[in-house]
Amino acid sequence: MKKRTKCITIGVVTIALILGCVAFIYAHNNPGSFCHRQNFKKHIRAKILNHIDEKIMALNLNDTQEEKWETIKGKVTEGFDACTQKRKAFIDTIDAELNNENPDMEKIAGIVKDHVNKIPAVIETHINHVMEFYNVLDADQQQKVIEKMREHIGECGKV
Repeated sequence: MKKRTKCITIGVVTIALILGCVAFIYAHNNPGSFCHRQNFKKHIRAKILNHIDEKIMALNLNDTQEEKWETIKGKVTEGFDACTQKRKAFIDTIDAELNNENPDMEKIAGIVKDHVNKIPAVIETHINHVMEFYNVLDADQQQKVIEKMREHIGECGKV
C-alpha cells in the first residue's frame, strides 16, 4: 500500500508541476494573455479550480464525496489567498530593501532563501488535500484517477 500511495503522490506532484509550468510559459509568451491583465490572480485561480472541478465531477461523486470535495476546494482557495498575501509581503520586503540607497544583498538573499524554503510545506499541504480526497473515493473512482494519472504521465514522456 505504501508503494501505491508513493506512486500516486509522485504522479500528483508531477501533474501539478507540469500544469504550473504550462500556465507560466503560456502566460509569459503571449502579450495578450491573462498574465498581462489586471485580474491575473483571480483569473488563474478560477481557471485552475474550474479545470479541477471538471475532472472531479467526471467521477460522479455521491453526496458525501461532493461535500468533502467542496470542503477541500475551500481549503485550496484559502491556500491561494494565503499564498497571494505572503507573496505580496515577500515582494514588498524585497522592494523596500532594493529601494534603499545601499541595498544589502545578503539580507535580500536571506529573504529569498527563507521564502523558497517554505515552498515544500505548501506543496505538501496540496498533496495532503489530494490524498484526503482520494481516500473518500470508492475503488472504481480511485481506479479512474489512477488511469488518468497514467495517461498524463505517459504524455509527459512523449515530449
